[in-house]
Amino acid sequence: MILLGENVTFPERGSVTISGLPSGPTAQVVVTDPAYFSPVPSTGEVNLTNLPPLRNYDLVTADPGAFIADAGSGSPVTLRLRGQEFMLDLEPVPGPVAEGARAFVKNESGTFAASLPHVWRFEGTVAGEPGSSAAFTVGDDVILGTIRYGTTSVVIAQAGTVGIDGEQKVVHVVYDERDVIPKFQPLATDRYVPPDGTGGSPDVAGNRIASLAKSLIDAMRPGRA
Repeated sequence: MILLGENVTFPERGSVTISGLPSGPTAQVVVTDPAYFSPVPSTGEVNLTNLPPLRNYDLVTADPGAFIADAGSGSPVTLRLRGQEFMLDLEPVPGPVAEGARAFVKNESGTFAASLPHVWRFEGTVAGEPGSSAAFTVGDDVILGTIRYGTTSVVIAQAGTVGIDGEQKVVHVVYDERDVIPKFQPLATDRYVPPDGTGGSPDVAGNRIASLAKSLIDAMRPGRA
């Protein structure tokens, strides 16, 4: 049972609305499996609300019903993502939301029950890859998952929505974790340059930043003007 108050709020995410697909070399939409994923049409208006900083990625829509039917059949599931083919041995496991679960919303008018959408969960391995893993969480309109083996880690995540023939569909982003752009460059690669601008020598920027942070903390202590 999940009990929610009327004043429950959730953090807002910034959104980006674009007409068609992002331009540039990072967007690729030609290596998906038509059985479960389809490229986002260039004519659709895409609203991206949760796209991480990536060097390369695919934007696709999904067919959760087809995936659930095949993954739950006990037969291997083949996915073609990011230019690679993955043959997966999957089996259903208990999902995060039990079938028939309800949420109860309480406000000044009383308590109301609402049915929660059923969520399927599948786990397994990549066929022929020792130490590999594959895990998927599937809802009525979304397929989320991760496939890992060796140095490869392919992620399928929810990125936003797109309007197709008057219907809103979930946009999925498919990417390799190695293509995630770090938010901050390593501090150890910083280089100190003297005021005269002549050359300079490598310097561990972490030491200078730590010293600056200590000075700021000292200045903010009680009793300091």
